Amino acid sequence: MKKYINLLVALFFSAIAVGQTPQTTAVATAEKTAQLSFTVREHNFGDVKAGAIVMHPFEFTNTGSTPLILADVRVTCGCTVINWPRQPIPPGEKGTIIVQFNSADRMGPQNKVVTVLSNAKNEIERLLIRANVVP
Repeated sequence: MKKYINLLVALFFSAIAVGQTPQTTAVATAEKTAQLSFTVREHNFGDVKAGAIVMHPFEFTNTGSTPLILADVRVTCGCTVINWPRQPIPPGEKGTIIVQFNSADRMGPQNKVVTVLSNAKNEIERLLIRANVVP
């Protein structure tokens, strides 16, 4: 019985030792990541005449140390169209996400969210456009 207890204790401590990650490896990995940095995350078009199509470019920079890949850019409404770079953005380089809003069949205050998914340290970023659609 004592053999089994000693064996279980040895397995327990072995499992703990194997599960440990050296501190230097975790720090090195954290430093080698992409970082998505937007100049501005929100744009207000103000008053927009019903039926008008307006657009705004959201500029960003990869302030990380590895290439930035935008995996997907999603919108909350069919009235919003996006154009975004599909190629990797090298460290220190800039990119642009163009957001186009179609005010047809919309009236009054409008708030639309664009969700950006990437391989960056900040994996999810949200952009916001606002407009007040008038007749």
